[in-house]
Amino acid sequence: MICISTYASSANIQQSQRKATMHQEIKQGVYVILGSIVLLGLSFIVYFGLFRMFQLILNPEGHFGFVMFLRIGYGIILILLAFLNYRTKTAEWLKASIMSAGLGTFLIGLTVSLYETPILAYAIVFVTLSVTAVYLFKTQQKWFHYIPIGMSLLAIWLYI
Repeated sequence: MICISTYASSANIQQSQRKATMHQEIKQGVYVILGSIVLLGLSFIVYFGLFRMFQLILNPEGHFGFVMFLRIGYGIILILLAFLNYRTKTAEWLKASIMSAGLGTFLIGLTVSLYETPILAYAIVFVTLSVTAVYLFKTQQKWFHYIPIGMSLLAIWLYI
């Protein structure tokens, strides 16, 4: 009788620990979604500031040949910073949110810049998201780290 109650007590503790872990991960997923929205918005505010700076200071004639390089270059910098961020001790939800902002900014800039060649643009989107998914899988990230892939696709769909 004592063995059965000890086993039942141990099973209850394990079940409550699993429940707490599940709730914590769901909370992290919600933080990733909210953080992604905020950081993606901030990344576009910074992009707009950089655009205005280039336009006013470096481009007084009004030629916009720099725009494609700015969009894609800024996106590449953000996505590289997002991948480098995975090596830090930043909170897990914040790592995923930063990845979402980097992916979204890069992919939106890419698809807008390559609008005349949509097959090339979407091929690069596919490769970028595939490489991201493989990286997340190889580094054994939790499920909420995959949210940026969906968030960036949603951002492209809403923006384009």
